[in-house]
Amino acid sequence: MAAVEAKIRGTLTERYRANPDAAGKGHDMKGSGAMHKLSSSVVATCLPSGQVKAFPANCLSLMTVTGAKGSMVNFSQISCLLGQQELEGRRPPRCSSGKTLPCFRPYDGGARSNGFIGDRFLTGLRPQEYYFHCMAGREGLVDTAVKTSRSGYLQRCLVKNLETLRVHYDATVRDNADGSVVQLYYGEDGLDVTTVSFMRQFGFLARNAERFAQKLDLQGALKASKIAGLKPMEKVLRAAIAERADALRRLSTGRKRAKAEAALNGKLPLMAMHPPSALGATSEAFLDALLGFIEANDGGVLQ
Repeated sequence: MAAVEAKIRGTLTERYRANPDAAGKGHDMKGSGAMHKLSSSVVATCLPSGQVKAFPANCLSLMTVTGAKGSMVNFSQISCLLGQQELEGRRPPRCSSGKTLPCFRPYDGGARSNGFIGDRFLTGLRPQEYYFHCMAGREGLVDTAVKTSRSGYLQRCLVKNLETLRVHYDATVRDNADGSVVQLYYGEDGLDVTTVSFMRQFGFLARNAERFAQKLDLQGALKASKIAGLKPMEKVLRAAIAERADALRRLSTGRKRAKAEAALNGKLPLMAMHPPSALGATSEAFLDALLGFIEANDGGVLQ
């Protein structure tokens, strides 16, 4: 074992002395990747059911898992380990002597000498680990002090340049200065960004389908979706697509011609024919995700 360690240290010494920057980047990338996987596996094994007193009997676990106070990161640092410490995306830098701290050997390739903390706050840290953790904490304080003004000014610039944009009742985004259309649909799909994440929880929606049907008033929504004037609009859209397909057919390449014919024969997306207020008028990406869930049927929630 000692011979293997000496050989590794000798190889690292040669590479760091030949090209310190390139050797450091490659070594940090490989080492950090392996240590992050190890930390994740330890946390996944121990939390929240791998403790001596598991959730919900464990009060600290109960507090963090339910979201009352603290996060899973705080919980894992107290109960499991602190993991790999990084400074500006790299592991702790080496001195000119090749050491990360005076107590380690030059060009030591071990995990502890390169900033990995395998201990936890519950049982305490070793002096070297505490020093690495203080280095990472100081970087966080500096970033908080320096980058707050930059992010605030960036937000102010965005708000001032976008304050004339407004979402209208037809789901278009228009500039109030001249009424020009910026987006035909808000966010390209007409969905509220604060609630769109819940629409992808298909398993939860399937298990509570009856309750959602009562809340949505399905029959009333279907009646409200039959808005007058949709059929003439659909005819206009189909005529425009047919005209574009005719123009594409005149192209010389067979691949583009086949693509144009496929687009002509395919069905129009619902959002091209119905306004977002109509029940079921969602984006094609949402339809693809829904069809994927139906095909997979994870958990067997669909009968």
